[in-house]
Amino acid sequence: MSDQETKLGPNPSQEVAALLRQQTTLARFGELALRSEDLDEILTESCRLVGEALGTDLAKVLELQADGRTLLVRAGVGWKPGVVGHTQTEADEDSSEGRALRTGGPVVSADLLQETRFTTPAFLHENGVRALVNVVIIGGKDRPPYGVLEVDSRSPRQFDEDDISFLRTYANLLAAAVDRLRVLQETRRASAFVQATSEALYSMSPDWSEMRRLNGGGFLADTETAKPNWLEDYIHPDDQGEVAGAISEAIRTKRPFHFEHRVRLVDGTLGWTASRAVPLLDAKDRITEWFGAASDITERVRAKQAADRIRTRLETSLRVARLGTYEWHPLTGRVELDARAREIFGLPAEGQVDQDDMFGRMAPDDVDRVRGEAQAAISDEDGDATEGLGRTFDINYDIVLPDGSRRSISTSGTTVLGDDGERRLLGSINDVTDLKRAEALLREENVALGRRVEDRTQERDRIWQLSQDMLGVADADGVWLSVNPAWTAILGWTAAEIVGRTSHWLQHPDDLVRSQQSRDKLKAGKALYGFENRLRTRDGGYRTIHWTAIPYDGRTYGVGRDVTAERVKSQALAESEAALRQSQKMEAVGQLTGGVAHDFNNLLTVIRSSVDLLKRPGLAEDRRARYVAAISDTVERAAKLTGQLLAFARRQALRPETFAVCDSVRMLSEMLATIAGSRIEIVAGLTEEPCFVNADLSQFDTALVNMAVNARDAMREEGRLTIRVSTVEELPATRSQSAVAGAFVAVSLTDTGSGIPPDQLERIFEPFFTTKEQGRGTGLGLSQVFGFAKQSGGDIAVQSRIGEGSTFTLYLPRVAAPDARPAEVSEPAPLVDGHGTCVLVVEDNTDVGAFATQALAELGYRPILATNAEQALAELDKDADQFDVVFSDVVMPGMSGIELGQRIRQNHQDLPVVLTSGYSHVLAQNGTYGFELLHKPYSIEQLSRVLRKAATRQRRKRILSQ
Repeated sequence: MSDQETKLGPNPSQEVAALLRQQTTLARFGELALRSEDLDEILTESCRLVGEALGTDLAKVLELQADGRTLLVRAGVGWKPGVVGHTQTEADEDSSEGRALRTGGPVVSADLLQETRFTTPAFLHENGVRALVNVVIIGGKDRPPYGVLEVDSRSPRQFDEDDISFLRTYANLLAAAVDRLRVLQETRRASAFVQATSEALYSMSPDWSEMRRLNGGGFLADTETAKPNWLEDYIHPDDQGEVAGAISEAIRTKRPFHFEHRVRLVDGTLGWTASRAVPLLDAKDRITEWFGAASDITERVRAKQAADRIRTRLETSLRVARLGTYEWHPLTGRVELDARAREIFGLPAEGQVDQDDMFGRMAPDDVDRVRGEAQAAISDEDGDATEGLGRTFDINYDIVLPDGSRRSISTSGTTVLGDDGERRLLGSINDVTDLKRAEALLREENVALGRRVEDRTQERDRIWQLSQDMLGVADADGVWLSVNPAWTAILGWTAAEIVGRTSHWLQHPDDLVRSQQSRDKLKAGKALYGFENRLRTRDGGYRTIHWTAIPYDGRTYGVGRDVTAERVKSQALAESEAALRQSQKMEAVGQLTGGVAHDFNNLLTVIRSSVDLLKRPGLAEDRRARYVAAISDTVERAAKLTGQLLAFARRQALRPETFAVCDSVRMLSEMLATIAGSRIEIVAGLTEEPCFVNADLSQFDTALVNMAVNARDAMREEGRLTIRVSTVEELPATRSQSAVAGAFVAVSLTDTGSGIPPDQLERIFEPFFTTKEQGRGTGLGLSQVFGFAKQSGGDIAVQSRIGEGSTFTLYLPRVAAPDARPAEVSEPAPLVDGHGTCVLVVEDNTDVGAFATQALAELGYRPILATNAEQALAELDKDADQFDVVFSDVVMPGMSGIELGQRIRQNHQDLPVVLTSGYSHVLAQNGTYGFELLHKPYSIEQLSRVLRKAATRQRRKRILSQ
């Protein structure tokens, strides 16, 4: 082993790397120390660099404070928040840092837990420090040490001599950087002091026509060259004349120049300067040059101006406040009063006033007290001239004026020392007579107000006790703090059972979510109006409560009204309105009855005649085909008429939907023709423009029927009924509202009847108002039209002339067309041969069931008949796989076809169900529930098509799933 290896130790490569790292750190810090002028940056970066060099993430600089007894953690890295800039430690020998400062040498501790030489500060333990080494950061020349540089370790560690040597070198470099910044700061302070205290120096030509040089002293712009326009450049225009005059006088007398004036400062603003200049004379007593200096007196002038403003404001305030001022010299008895003070005491405006004049005005019973308090305020018992100066006092007393009136006076003051060393009192005098009277009135008013508050409190308590509404106060979480007796009267629960709990335990289960939402709204600071929920009563029932609640100052103030009876009445009213609508509709249906019966008899006549002709023997094939076709066409017409009548008469809740008005009118035209009768010609004028509205389609149809019936009766069943549909951009003014701009659809029915008398036009839309003879009408038809129009956001207008007819126009808001529905899948061609498709036919009507099974068998199907739903389910339980499709009637005894279909869908998901019905109120109100529907009466062709469609779709699903 070589000597060099012995010197380096057992791990020379690591030690060399450490030395290189330390040398690099010294170089990097030296570069920072020369570059930066920010002490915080230098101290913090020094901690980071020294930590990296010694392989630890904890280092700090402790700055010795001015008292020489404490150290502040001025900078550091790796410490918890709150240490750097805040933590202090004692600089005595009981700490490692203080020991370093006292000895001047490094302090090393390999394990603080084993340390006995000094006490470890608590913040080191809190940050997990186990070992440390610190060295002193020396101060500059003749300066105390700056502080201590300390490197810490979170694990026991033996810092060697190389570490300590490096740390000393590093600390000396840091001390030099700190001292450099100190010198730099002191230099800058000195320069700033010179600049702040220096004056502007200048030289002028003998006649002041030219400024030869100006060192502006930091407040005037410097000039190194001759400046002939100095007067205009530096002096305020308003002062230039006076300055020029003073200069001329100085030149004439050859005496020093001195003048205060406004100048333009170096920043462009205006300031003030006191300028002084002396002439330089030659041997012949001629002026060769002027040398001068100017002081910046801007702040002094501004301070004087501010003082003048304050004095003016004070004088104004005293005048406005009607305060008088005084100065009392107790040694001489002289009193100085301003005009207001003389006015208050009723003393002459001119002339000398002494203390006897003032005491002579005072009420006799106040003189001794006021004199004593004034003497006490000015006394100097200890002989100290300054003792008690600035002491303030307030004295209240009454005075009696020469006219005998008595006034209340308030005097305030303080003790001051005059230029002659005499103590005196200085202060204000205020006539508070009116204030005293106002205070007395205020006291009386407060007493009266207290009584009113007490009365209001009692009234509130009486309202609380007697109110039939539920009153309560709750905290922010909805816990009731107090409730009034109405809770017990309405719900049956006592206040003790309610207070201290929320209403959650009382609420109806269906209202819990909404009630929580209302509480969240109140908790967010929003008021609650019109919220309703149901609360359980002691007997197990529920009451509907209408709430108004307002949050305020962390509490909620609520009022709950029992509206159970009102809601029952509202429900009954809604049911009555629904019954009224249905009665209106059924009245229209009644109007249809005669026409429909007539049409059905015509259709039955065609069928009966065709059947009779078909029975004749030897009938030719072409004639037989013609009679069969006549029967088929007539059945189609009868089915269509029945479908329209059932759709028109169905009972259901109002359900607005978007539909095309023209399409609806076309579909209803045949029914309207039936209503009108054969002697009334119906003319339709339908626009080609899109006419979509959002309204209840059934109510729309009813409105058209009612208007058509009204027109028919007005024409006495003979004339012309014209139906027009158009678009308009304004709803014209009617008897119930003014004109409304917007897009509307207008549906007009014009008749050629007798017209309506003007005195009846205002009443024709009233319920039960009719001009028809007994038995011809109930007066509900036009009221339904009016109600429907208003409910849909529109209106109805009527124009009529006696002997010429009437026009009723229904206006409905126009809406955009709905999205186009996807094109329906093309249906398969009629099935001639069923190819053995197995159909479970469920039909309770024997004739229909027999006909359906026979027809299906003829077409090649394999039908199995079940006369009710229970029998059908039994067939499926035996062997559901044999069936390809189920064909069921809807209306059956026991389980309906819809319930059967839902059961099959649940138990046999792959088996399609086709329903058939002549009419079902369930289907009318709720739709087909997703099932295929075939309306009765149906043809064999239609039956074959729908069964094949369902079976084919199911077979396709089975193939795709395999």
